[in-house]
Amino acid sequence: KRIKSTVRRHTHPHTHTHTPTLSAKMNSKAPCPPVMPDKHGVFERTADGLTYRILTPELAEQACALEVIGFLDEPVIGHGMREYDLPERQRVWERFCQQFSLSCASNGFSVCCCVGQGTEQDPVRVVGCFWLRDFALPPPEDFVQSFDEVPGMRRMLNVLIETDAQYEELRPEIGGKLGVCMDMWMGSVHPEFRRRGIYKQVGCYAIGHLRALKQAGEVSYKYVVSEDTGAYSQAAARSKGMVAVTQSRPYSEIYPVHMAGLPAIHERLIIHEFQL
Repeated sequence: KRIKSTVRRHTHPHTHTHTPTLSAKMNSKAPCPPVMPDKHGVFERTADGLTYRILTPELAEQACALEVIGFLDEPVIGHGMREYDLPERQRVWERFCQQFSLSCASNGFSVCCCVGQGTEQDPVRVVGCFWLRDFALPPPEDFVQSFDEVPGMRRMLNVLIETDAQYEELRPEIGGKLGVCMDMWMGSVHPEFRRRGIYKQVGCYAIGHLRALKQAGEVSYKYVVSEDTGAYSQAAARSKGMVAVTQSRPYSEIYPVHMAGLPAIHERLIIHEFQL
């Protein structure tokens, strides 16, 4: 969840328009091996009806709605925004996610998991998703400031800004340049489909795809990162072979009133990294 307090301008946004030719399934014995989708953008169709594929614009609205659902009950953010009732939190997250929805569904890097055959009787339904975006891409104009009237959201943005700055000090080669570090910006699985390994698998396909693209000379990324707010996303990052590289101060130290009572397992935000 990459946020910058200032907006930088870039003259050559990184885009991805390759035509995939190689289809491969994930090797569970190795963390996120290189993998390309087939000509339909599909990585895998499982025996139990799940399809892992590149996220595309026609699925953007569904993916956006799924990200909103996922963050409504995320433990840390939910705790930090408990001053708002559920409908108000949903409105805030809808406003947040809509600003990134189309760009993340159009860049050729984000990955989703779907069910359904695409017929009128059995339409395609997005049940898992990882939005990816370049770590150095700025947010929309005045994005952070636009949440000043939502203190619960702004508090979490402040933690992200501070921790991202620490990471950039560790990786000075990023230096605001596109094409160096990819951010696993937001990920979510529909409640009905949780505990089936979808979150891990979607993330592994996203990393594996970037590895394959780099091997083919189509991208120059060196790092993939995830900013993990609590214990569950942190465990998922480690399961994908990602390594913790920096962390925030404890939430209760930064916001002793608003974050009081947060379970200790969700003590701080941790940035995990996968080196391509």
